[in-house]
Amino acid sequence: MSSPPLPEKITQLQCASTNTYLQSQFIQWASESLKYKHQLLNYLQDEVEAIIGIAEYALTIKQDKPQPGDFLQNIQFSPILKTTKRLWLLLSVILPYVLKKVKTFAGKRNSS
Repeated sequence: MSSPPLPEKITQLQCASTNTYLQSQFIQWASESLKYKHQLLNYLQDEVEAIIGIAEYALTIKQDKPQPGDFLQNIQFSPILKTTKRLWLLLSVILPYVLKKVKTFAGKRNSS
C-alpha cells in the first residue's frame, strides 16, 4: 500500500503562521460554541487558549508527530526526549498562560 503524496514544502515562517492560524480557528470555534455564555468565555479566554495548546501538545509533540505546519514542511521527526517535550510544553503553553494571569492580576491590583 503506498502512502499519500506529501504536500508541497513551505517555509518555517509559513509553518509558524499555519500553527497560529489553526490555534486561532480552534479558539474561534470554542467561542462560537459558547456564544450564549459570552461573559464566561471572556473570563476564561486564557484558559481556553491553554487547553487548546495542551491538546495540540498531546496530539502532536507528545506522540512524536509533527504539528500541522511542520507536516506541511515535510519534516520527519525522530523521537524526542521526554524532558525536551516537557520543556516545549512549559515554554509554549504554561509560561505564556502564567504570564498573562500575572499581568492581569497586576493590572487589577494597580487599578484598585
